[in-house]
Amino acid sequence: MIGRYVDAASTLWSVRVSSAALKEIERNLSCCLVAAAVAVGLLFPDLAHEFEPFVFTGLFFIVVFSLSNVDEHPANLIQKVDGLTRSIVIWQMLLLPAIFVALCLVFEVPKELTVVILATTTAGSVFASPLLVSMVGLDRGLALRVVIATTLLMPLSILFFGELSGVLRVDLKFEAYLTKIFHFLLLPLAIAVLFWELRARLSKRTRQVAGHMMSVGSTVAVIVFCVGVMAKLDSGAPDHMSRLLTFAILATVISATTYGLTALVFRTHGRTTALSAAMLTANRNVALSFALLSSMLPKEFMVYVAVSQFPIFVAPFVILLIKQSARLFSRAGAAD
Repeated sequence: MIGRYVDAASTLWSVRVSSAALKEIERNLSCCLVAAAVAVGLLFPDLAHEFEPFVFTGLFFIVVFSLSNVDEHPANLIQKVDGLTRSIVIWQMLLLPAIFVALCLVFEVPKELTVVILATTTAGSVFASPLLVSMVGLDRGLALRVVIATTLLMPLSILFFGELSGVLRVDLKFEAYLTKIFHFLLLPLAIAVLFWELRARLSKRTRQVAGHMMSVGSTVAVIVFCVGVMAKLDSGAPDHMSRLLTFAILATVISATTYGLTALVFRTHGRTTALSAAMLTANRNVALSFALLSSMLPKEFMVYVAVSQFPIFVAPFVILLIKQSARLFSRAGAAD
């Protein structure tokens, strides 16, 4: 019954373009809109404060749409934790934190910055990773598996390296952490499974329309998140600008370094896999990481959470520009 109503509604979708062309348009437009949302949140702080209460609502729908809009049943997808997924998770949650913590100790980095680096490099992949990866035509299935695994392993990584480095005695609020896992992972997964039960009753065209609408919904949710989280940058503290600059440089260095190292380590798996692994490793869920450490860190550290969104959500736009530039040069070369 429900399937027939949805099928009837889908006839209102009158635009006739190929699936591949539609996905290309969606990816390009999404990259531009997400990058613009970061800029809007920064340039219009009053608007950012209006969006701020909806940041976590946007995050919830990002996960729901990412889990629902996949090419196979999400439960089957999660079960396919292959060797590549395990390798990325080990690299991301064990080897990279070890490298960064060792560098902090060798170069005697101030404790305040060491804690920030520790919290960042032990964080799981950001929940928006499947969407960001798909925006640039990379492996969304791999992204989903890595996001789930690294999120679950995050507290263990924080505990281990916090104690190892001696700069952090972590008092994790496991009840609060499990609540966040339920809200941002288990509940969206349950919704996705229910959708897939309904999906089998829908026609092929209706499934295509639903997939398109969820892609649009994901982009809207990311826009809400990006604009709202920029409200943290609007502060009247005396040292706000110097702290902002320090955190901006640190976030960019960490993101660029982890991206480059990961792409280099996984280059033997092919270009698509290497770039997917790099984006997953560079884009860390520092918001959840700092939520776990909230009892030990001052509220000013949320400024770093906001600043760290720049390399995360602007990266797809930069990759899009590089890809489009490469195409133009390729066409120009062929014409000559």
